[in-house]
Amino acid sequence: MKTQFAIDKAGTAKALAAIFGITPGAISQWGEDVPELRVFQLRELRPEWFAAECASAGQDQAS
Repeated sequence: MKTQFAIDKAGTAKALAAIFGITPGAISQWGEDVPELRVFQLRELRPEWFAAECASAGQDQAS
């Protein structure tokens, strides 16, 4: 997951940081991609962010 996508979904880097209980400065150190373990956390904390991904995966399996 791209860091900018996660920031956009949260609204701001500060809001994204609040989801994890970390500082916005920590978010800025991620670079282009959200670290894998943070993506895992987001799947638990914000599953709706991944709903479209799950729906398209289900369509692929149905074909």
